Amino acid sequence: MIDKIALLHVAYPVGMGLAAFGCAIGMGRAITSALESSGRQPELYGKLMLLMIIGCALIESLAIYTLLVPFILKAI
Repeated sequence: MIDKIALLHVAYPVGMGLAAFGCAIGMGRAITSALESSGRQPELYGKLMLLMIIGCALIESLAIYTLLVPFILKAI
């Protein structure tokens, strides 16, 4: 029978990899869209970059939360 801790040791790296992959895809799409929009309307560059940076920070927080999960599980 598989131990719960052993299963967590296998599942966590897979989950972290998927979360990092999803964050990278999301950030890439956000940056691409912001740059395309600033190419179409250069006068909105400042507003677009501000919104893009806020969005990327929220996306990156997802990866940071995923990184904190093992520390939370060890405390339980």
